[in-house]
Amino acid sequence: MGREAFSSIKPDRLSGFPSRFPGWGKGFGAFPWGEETPWGAPDGGAFRRNRRLIWRFLSVPIFWKVLGIGVLVAALFGTVTLWQTHTITSRILRRNLEQRTLELTRSLSVQLENPLATGNEPAIHWQLLHYLANFPEVRYIVVRDWRGRVVDYTFPKGIPGMLLKTYPPSAQSPGLLRLFSSPDGLLFDAVFPILGKPGGQVEVALTDKAMVGDLSLLSRSVVWTLLFCVVVGTGLAWGLTKILTRPLHLLDQAARTVGEGEFSTGAEVFYGDEVGRLAATFNQMTASLREYRREILEKEKNRLFLLDK
Repeated sequence: MGREAFSSIKPDRLSGFPSRFPGWGKGFGAFPWGEETPWGAPDGGAFRRNRRLIWRFLSVPIFWKVLGIGVLVAALFGTVTLWQTHTITSRILRRNLEQRTLELTRSLSVQLENPLATGNEPAIHWQLLHYLANFPEVRYIVVRDWRGRVVDYTFPKGIPGMLLKTYPPSAQSPGLLRLFSSPDGLLFDAVFPILGKPGGQVEVALTDKAMVGDLSLLSRSVVWTLLFCVVVGTGLAWGLTKILTRPLHLLDQAARTVGEGEFSTGAEVFYGDEVGRLAATFNQMTASLREYRREILEKEKNRLFLLDK
């Protein structure tokens, strides 16, 4: 191929590849033998627009890249930590509330053995009021005899229909636990047998208000702690970006000055890291350019001197 043939080949506007070869220079993933990318997307159009968007995104200054990564990592870490803390704490508090409901119901069933066996209803009622006064999380108590007949309860206007179903656990039963949704929140309802003769059963329900309050308090505390960590992390990221980008800005200014023909300019070497080594290499390059220009000027001076003779 002669010089004329090479002169007829014009570089592509985007990539610099010769446009005489079809497919070259049409974007990442383009091939000379087809108009399709390896992913099956048409070459050009949307694919080029996506490339431009990616290029603009990656062309953001390093300062904002590092700062954005720092803030993103802090926010992601905070979100995951908050979610895990809320989930694990909620699980633990719920298990503790279940255990407390069963323990209170078992304890009350033991205390009601004598009054229920003797038919002492005032003593039964006093025990129920005593539990309500000493355990504010108790929502209601229902006592039944061995036939399932309601002996006493703490509802001011009668027992709700959903609680009319009796639970006749045997003497060996460890107790039954169920959950109810109510306007006051979630209710943990436990049923335990009252041993002795003729026996019976007691039903106690605890509300989860205290658990929800503790969980909300812990969540707020964690949120404020994470916000503080995000602010501190953002400040550290900002300081780090300043440390990283200041030598690069000065090196950029020195390169522009050298590009204007001022070879006496040098870049300041701040640290011994990669940027510092780059600045040192840049200074060596400018020193070589100064020496090269000095030699050129010296040769030109000698040439003019000889011509004048």
